[in-house]
Amino acid sequence: MAFRFLPLLVHFAKLSHPFPSKFSSISTSLHYLPNSFYSEEPFPDGSKTFSSLDERHVLEKLSEFLPVAKCTSQNPILKHHESKSAREPVDGFLSPEEKLRGVFLQKLNGKAAIEKALSNVGVDLNIDVLGRVVNSGNFGGEAMVAFFNWAIKQPGLPKDIGSYRVIVKALGRRKFFNFMMEVLDDMKVTGLEADLQLLSIVIDSFVRAGHVSKAIQVFNNLDDLGLKHNAEALNVFLSCLCQRSHMSAASSVYNSMKGKVSFDVTTYSVVAGGWSKLGGVNEIERITNEMEEMQDCGYNSDIEVYECIITGLCNVGQLDNAVLVMEESLQKGFCPSRLIYSKLSNRLLASNKTEIAYKLFLKIKHARSLKNARSFWRSNGWHF
Repeated sequence: MAFRFLPLLVHFAKLSHPFPSKFSSISTSLHYLPNSFYSEEPFPDGSKTFSSLDERHVLEKLSEFLPVAKCTSQNPILKHHESKSAREPVDGFLSPEEKLRGVFLQKLNGKAAIEKALSNVGVDLNIDVLGRVVNSGNFGGEAMVAFFNWAIKQPGLPKDIGSYRVIVKALGRRKFFNFMMEVLDDMKVTGLEADLQLLSIVIDSFVRAGHVSKAIQVFNNLDDLGLKHNAEALNVFLSCLCQRSHMSAASSVYNSMKGKVSFDVTTYSVVAGGWSKLGGVNEIERITNEMEEMQDCGYNSDIEVYECIITGLCNVGQLDNAVLVMEESLQKGFCPSRLIYSKLSNRLLASNKTEIAYKLFLKIKHARSLKNARSFWRSNGWHF
């Protein structure tokens, strides 16, 4: 046993230790321990003797004489750190959005319990925190709506269309379309009306997920969002379709809205730009003819329309027609940007049409030297 020689060590400590009072009491107590503190060890002949101490009893006795005090650091820096750590909450290292999302990890039942737990978090809520909560993590649609319904009641979050844009975009990005439409209905109940930016978010969410028919249904029912069927709303809808290359649906809506909505230059530019990505030359020519009819009615063409047509013709390899369109734009006082001209010129040079590229360069150079054209470009922010 480990404590077999303990009395001898205690006796030695009594003679040599500079503090005899404490150790004398310990040694005295150990010398007069009752028999229960000793363990019985049998001899080979079967007799028993109390030859060793029981470790458990000895440790208990030592603990009475030598109580262990709580260790505190005497270093002032460590003392400050310990006191600061004691004051900090357990979740002090978490960000505000992590604290708010953590409420839903508790699986609370009932709207009142969830809102009470969210209020007890003690986070200063604003639109940035709202965006970080709903756009990260593994939130479900129901949890996102429940959090937003609580958040919109807080004083730090503005009760305007901007807050609804954040939650609608987050729901649409995760394809929670039923919850997205539910939020839009709640927004209408509060008296808020959607704007073109919110319309773009809703339409693009459906189009990105491939639900083009649902996007068309939303556009046909713009009154439910407090919007009107005008050129601005149509341009937003066509832009979402054209950016995702859903040109068949875009052309269908474009044709169906003729006579119902007055098209503007942006309408033609958007559709022409969409077809230019796919090389739809026939559709581009049709849009060009309609654009010329618009000119006869007193509207001026926009440089973006010409640039879209030139880009589309270059994509399908009709370089001669692209040169004709550019020359037409120069005659009407429009000079395409450096990017469009460089694209056409590089295609001409790659096709060994050096002479045509050189003549086009001279025409571009002459057009840029015209005072009226230069003033027009500068007034529109174009610098060559």
